[in-house]
Amino acid sequence: MLGVPSTDLTSEEVEKLNTYLNDTSSSVDRSVLIVSYPGQGELPTLNSYLGEWGMSVTPSIVYEEESTNYMQSPSTLLATVSEDVDLEGESAYSYIVSPTTNPISILWDARNSVSVYPLLTSSETSYVYNVTEGSTLTEEGDPERDPDATGVQNLAAIGVKSVRGDDGDYFNASV
Repeated sequence: MLGVPSTDLTSEEVEKLNTYLNDTSSSVDRSVLIVSYPGQGELPTLNSYLGEWGMSVTPSIVYEEESTNYMQSPSTLLATVSEDVDLEGESAYSYIVSPTTNPISILWDARNSVSVYPLLTSSETSYVYNVTEGSTLTEEGDPERDPDATGVQNLAAIGVKSVRGDDGDYFNASV
């Protein structure tokens, strides 16, 4: 798990992640969970690594316009659990709270044996604020709303690759 990294990954760290995910000595599913935060800054190596898994995270915040789709604050979203991927578990949750969340762009559906799926999405009435340095502020002091980013946003996503183990069985490696 990479929980809101404040510094970028080194090439050695990327190699360790790849070694872990592609280890064929045991055909056991494995994952790397990466959590981001809108104010963590630019991390080009990490974002490049995510790009290899079909995702991109931008330094923005997803807000919700409709009060029935958030809790206490428009940046504390009630996320919809996607049904696009079967995680082989049963869940009674239909909504999950997602506070101060970056939008995640899915760059492609499938490429180089990696398939990418949304896990959590926002409602159709959500919108994105850009929080990069130098972004325009409104009269209220909020970052400028991105007019091209209104509607359903991906709040969590997964890239899944099927890997064949040394024993001939397949397992999933995912980010």
